[in-house]
Amino acid sequence: MVLQRFMTSMLLQVRTHRSSIYSADKSEKAQSIERSATVPPRTVLLRLVLNSSEFLLVVLFVASIGALYLTGLWQRQSTTSVPAFARDWSLLEANCVLTTGGFDAATCAQTRAIADAMHTIAQTLVHQLPSTPVHVTTCVMGANDGFGAILLVFSPLWSHSVSCVPSSVASSVLGLALLETAMNNSSPVFLLSSYIDATDSASATRVDSVEISVLQGILVPTILHLVNGDFFLTLVGWSGVLHRHPALTFDFVSGLERRRLALFFCCSCGFRRSGMSSGLPVFAIYCGILVLQRLPAPPCCRGRAIRILSPLMMLGTLFSSVIVNCGYQDVAATLQNPLWRRPVASDVAVYLPNIGNRSEPFALGAFATLEVPAAASLLQSTVLACLLGTLALSILFPMLLKRRLLLDMRYFARNEFLATQFMPSYVTGLALYEDDCIKYGAKLFAKPSTIALLGHAMVKEAPVTHKIAVVAKDTPGSARGDQTPNSVISIISVYDLVPSLLPHALLPLRVVAWIDNYQYKPAPPNTTLNKTTSYRPTKGSCVS
Repeated sequence: MVLQRFMTSMLLQVRTHRSSIYSADKSEKAQSIERSATVPPRTVLLRLVLNSSEFLLVVLFVASIGALYLTGLWQRQSTTSVPAFARDWSLLEANCVLTTGGFDAATCAQTRAIADAMHTIAQTLVHQLPSTPVHVTTCVMGANDGFGAILLVFSPLWSHSVSCVPSSVASSVLGLALLETAMNNSSPVFLLSSYIDATDSASATRVDSVEISVLQGILVPTILHLVNGDFFLTLVGWSGVLHRHPALTFDFVSGLERRRLALFFCCSCGFRRSGMSSGLPVFAIYCGILVLQRLPAPPCCRGRAIRILSPLMMLGTLFSSVIVNCGYQDVAATLQNPLWRRPVASDVAVYLPNIGNRSEPFALGAFATLEVPAAASLLQSTVLACLLGTLALSILFPMLLKRRLLLDMRYFARNEFLATQFMPSYVTGLALYEDDCIKYGAKLFAKPSTIALLGHAMVKEAPVTHKIAVVAKDTPGSARGDQTPNSVISIISVYDLVPSLLPHALLPLRVVAWIDNYQYKPAPPNTTLNKTTSYRPTKGSCVS
């Protein structure tokens, strides 16, 4: 309740402050244009929150890579264990004794009856254990499902038997052994994984570690360079909101359509997770949009396109897939069980004795001639249904909100800046509605948020704090008063925003155009920012 009152108060103060920033010395035209350029505060906060969530993923990605290298990515070995639960594990035998001759016949009747090869398995374990005899606790996972695992836990004779599930009683464990079987349709085959070494004797061979490190060293700075301009604008937007100042905001996810390099490199680094619910299908949709909107359109469709709400499609696919797959399906029955389950055959080599007064065949491990479908194929229908449903909603929602079927961009010809921009065909994710422009007389002005959405940023020369002015004696007083600081705004690529703010630019940064008193002035080819001039970011300006 307190948070709700605070947010409401902040929104009201932002709206009040924005209406009072227009000073009396500005012309009526400037006041009218800037007042019309005001974006509703709720839209400002929504854009900032969505952009911050996207940039947080980039920060976490870079931070995780840095943390891995600081902790020794290529020199360490990490072992992860999943605690056992009583509902999964059951006790088969607790008082078994393993001696130099194998499993004791008097105490290990249940363990010896598992398979004919248990004597050979016992001899293998005797050679690996530091000393014998030892206690053996035989644990079974999935006894009621017909598939699972058999775990042998070793403890000293002077200690009590070890429980199959974690308990509050401390136990002395000498080692563990996991027994798995294979189905090769000829003879029983066993895989015995023992963990008995006093020290870590495991080793690993790492291939192409240098190449991967070099590739990451190239990709990470490249990605940071491609998103740092949008990230900086988001931080400036938050600063404006917190200080009750006008803030430049835009939809970064929708703007990825005009930031193809950033989209490509972000997806290339996340290619391993691209097969997840929010990865490959959404990326395929984006690629289809980029290709389709560049196809030539017939005259009747030129300048008109279907609007897709990109944030809804991306986030909606992610959350709907997770909710449907995890909330309305049994994940264990759909994904885990098919990996282990196999048909009962005569060559199953392991049997669990005394299960319902009979011996039941028991399958261990994932070694089978049965081809188990991948999780991606099992979830394919669900993910595609969620994707298509979210895509339909992301198309219908803008139609209902704007009460029009198509996005009409033929008004681009009435604005000098928009007339130079690429006009997508058939489909687009950009919110380029004519209602978002400002009409003043016969002219149409594009808002700063539209300029940022199209992949541009705006900077202006920083005011000079130390200046020596020399004025001729015969200079009229009116001429002296006309000498005002440069108010021309330079339009540059959003990729060049942060480099333009550095004290010394390493490379020449190209100027797209200028805005002088809301008028669009195209820059000649190969025009760059002055390397010796300091620039600062600006909240932008409307442009005709």
